[in-house]
Amino acid sequence: MFVVQRRPRDREAAAGVLIVPPFADEMNRSRRMFTLLAESLAGRGFLVMLPDFLGTGDSEGEFVEASWEAWRAQLVACIGHLREATGRDDYSVVALRSGALLAAGVLDEGDVPRPRSLVLWQPVIDGDDFLGRFLRMRLAAEMLASGERVTTQVLREQLARGESVDVAGYELPPALAEGMASARLAEMRPSVADRTLWLDVVSRPGTPRQAARSQLAAAWAEDGLALECEVVSGSPFWNSQEIVENRALVGRTADFLEQAHGLGG
Repeated sequence: MFVVQRRPRDREAAAGVLIVPPFADEMNRSRRMFTLLAESLAGRGFLVMLPDFLGTGDSEGEFVEASWEAWRAQLVACIGHLREATGRDDYSVVALRSGALLAAGVLDEGDVPRPRSLVLWQPVIDGDDFLGRFLRMRLAAEMLASGERVTTQVLREQLARGESVDVAGYELPPALAEGMASARLAEMRPSVADRTLWLDVVSRPGTPRQAARSQLAAAWAEDGLALECEVVSGSPFWNSQEIVENRALVGRTADFLEQAHGLGG
């Protein structure tokens, strides 16, 4: 597994941060933001790791060989490597979009020590809904190419038969689709970290959070989660064809992690 690692330049790392990337093109379009975050955190004394999971980025294998369980296992391994590299149990997790489902699922299982904090950037809250949106990209492409109309149900049936589905150049394997579809933030224990920061990106200041997201956040808070929910103005960089930076999002995240780990002078 290929892992990008960023260390503090002039001191030993006081704690570690694992960045959990999103799915498919959203990962590629988020590279710049992850670089900015890693640089900011390293400057504050953190060792930062960003993995490319099986079949993605510079890691081994093809995308069609990936599975949700394999990615979960690699995430567990990354946390172990992060703790070994820092020589400390103290660590935090930052997860973007579908990466939030992957990270929260691993933390929910209790296979790794509880992190000091969890930061969710625009988390996907329902994996099945996210999968449906991804499959609709294939439908749009086919409509443009041939005018034929195919439904997501047909594609889901293809996956159920054990066949992969090509979507926007990604050969989506059944083992990955099935695991993603079964992941829901609402079904995970809210107390997966000591503190959690949920950051949504909105295009206009004052835009309210979607009802489903507000309801989930409220339910977590009622269950005793130490949760902070905020919105940050900016463009959805994970969907942009151009390189987009949101330094306010990076700054708020770095401030939160620094405070959570008690590193702020």
